Amino acid sequence: MKPNAIAYTCLIAILLVSGLAGQQKPEGGTGQKPTIRVDVDMVSLPVVVTNLEGKRITDLTREDFQVFEDGVEQEIAGFAATDEPVSIVLLLDTSGSTELELARIQNAAIYFVRQLHPDDEVAVISFADDIRLQQDFTIDRDRNIYGIKKTRPGGWTVLYEAVWVALEEVLKPIKARKALVLFTDGVDTRSRKATMRETLELSKETRATIYCVYYNTESDQYAR
Repeated sequence: MKPNAIAYTCLIAILLVSGLAGQQKPEGGTGQKPTIRVDVDMVSLPVVVTNLEGKRITDLTREDFQVFEDGVEQEIAGFAATDEPVSIVLLLDTSGSTELELARIQNAAIYFVRQLHPDDEVAVISFADDIRLQQDFTIDRDRNIYGIKKTRPGGWTVLYEAVWVALEEVLKPIKARKALVLFTDGVDTRSRKATMRETLELSKETRATIYCVYYNTESDQYAR
């Protein structure tokens, strides 16, 4: 995913009816009004649409979308555009494998925060063989950018642990809209306290929108 294809200032919430969990037949004798219970699972699906230049497209309607699950089209039960503020964690991989890409990672993260709505709050976390909070949540873009610029490369990679910490300790307590933007080459070399499976399960519980900006560092290794 290209960095300029990520935007948060306009988030479209799509509610999907994923199915009926069951129905209950009426109990008792005649004369009673039938009681029917229907359990419906509603799934909120955040969507961001941009053009080739990375600019948001905000005039779309429900008819512009189709949603499929396992090849089966799902009913879109509700559709709404929202401009509510978002709490965003920028998670930057600063391990040794990203040393030659760190300037690009920083520039992409800085570009990203400059596109946000003024009320969107951002926290900056970096990770290598440890996890560091470079900047707590703030809507001050200068402080956001300073937190990004002060990151330095080096060390092993605790990728899964870093994602777990960002989700469990930072984003999970937040009840409003929240998102995690991960800048990484996807390589984990040192996580001991969290696995990929555990991190994926936690991501479902947290209900945060997660974006990953991938950097291919394999070619960098050969170039050294």
